[in-house]
Amino acid sequence: PDEIACQIRCGDLFQTAAIDKFNDCAITRGKCVPQRPDESLYPIPEPTSLVQDFDMTKFTGDWYITMGQNKLFDTFDCQLHKFSYDETKKMLVGDLQWRVGTPDGGFITRSAEQTFRQDQNQPSLLINDGNEFLHYSDNWYIASAQLEGKDTDHVFVYYRGINDAWDGYGGAVLYTKQPTVPQSLEPTIKTACERLPNIKFSELAKTNNQCGKEAPLIERIEKLEKTTEKAIEDEGKVLVGALEREEEQIFEGIEERVLQIEGEVYKDANINARIGQEVVNDLAFLIKGFERDVIGAEKELEGYARKLGMAIVSGEKEFVKTESSLFKRFFNFITRNEEKVLNELEMDVKDVEDLLGKTFGNGATSFIGKRSSRVTATIASAK
Repeated sequence: PDEIACQIRCGDLFQTAAIDKFNDCAITRGKCVPQRPDESLYPIPEPTSLVQDFDMTKFTGDWYITMGQNKLFDTFDCQLHKFSYDETKKMLVGDLQWRVGTPDGGFITRSAEQTFRQDQNQPSLLINDGNEFLHYSDNWYIASAQLEGKDTDHVFVYYRGINDAWDGYGGAVLYTKQPTVPQSLEPTIKTACERLPNIKFSELAKTNNQCGKEAPLIERIEKLEKTTEKAIEDEGKVLVGALEREEEQIFEGIEERVLQIEGEVYKDANINARIGQEVVNDLAFLIKGFERDVIGAEKELEGYARKLGMAIVSGEKEFVKTESSLFKRFFNFITRNEEKVLNELEMDVKDVEDLLGKTFGNGATSFIGKRSSRVTATIASAK
């Protein structure tokens, strides 16, 4: 329940002279509790939605509230109100009684006296003001009435009030001479509700006016025990539910933080991956450059080799012309020591041919091949 409802229920159960003094101090004089502002829950009805004439002098005797709209004020058990008319003051005086149910199944009988004066210009408006307690004032608007001494006699009241705690409270009650609502009266009340602001017939609750005796104390104690156990169980469920929700919120917060951290790690991983890729790209660039340099150097060496081979081939003709004298002079030049070196190297003409072929190309190999027999013979003769 909201705070106002809790305060009202507390006042119903524990109202004493001391509580009244406290409320006067805290609410009226000290203003410790701010007044609840008007929320237009019970706006002033249009005069055309009300009865056009009402004889307040006939609204006397015992009347029961048999239906009520506001659960805070209108639906108590055993609401027997006794009205009288003060001819001198021209006022309606109400001796109001009702029962407040207690948690143990018992009840507390409350009573109050209220007086109403009739608005001279609007007979359907009864005004109750000038009250000392919380400076409250209630205006009653008569939405439907029948005062003819019949079973369907009734007074249907829509009310709106103000006090130091709440501006704009209100409700609706049906007074009948019988303790229960005559079924034949319901269509009339339903029609009246349709003319009123914010009042639906379906919202009217029937009251219990049997006004029976209070249950024995032992029964009330047993009921109080069950009620207490149920209240503790319900409170435990509420507490467990609150703890579970708090636990869910904590885990949701942890999960969210983990996701944030994972996101940061993923970002770092992406950064590292990009850095690694850049390094790989740089190395690939350097390797490709190195490969280009090596390939270029190889091509230069191949060019040099080809040029050398071509030079050897081109010089072969000249060498052929002078080969007799050249070989004679060459092999005569070889000394015994040089022959020893060749023997130590264990190289023959074929080895020299292969070596020169790999180094200087096919030209040199061809040249050596053609001359191999002659070289061999010359070396043999030199020995």
